[in-house]
Amino acid sequence: MTEITLKNDLKQKSRDRVTVKPADFASQISFLRSQLKKLINILATF
Repeated sequence: MTEITLKNDLKQKSRDRVTVKPADFASQISFLRSQLKKLINILATF
């Protein structure tokens, strides 16, 4: 029984990590997008 519960715990932890990573990835992409837009706007003014 203990082995089965340990395996389930590991699966749950990996699931949590997988659910967390896409959110971080999306926030990083949106951040990079905003930075790129700022750079383009600065370059466009010159």
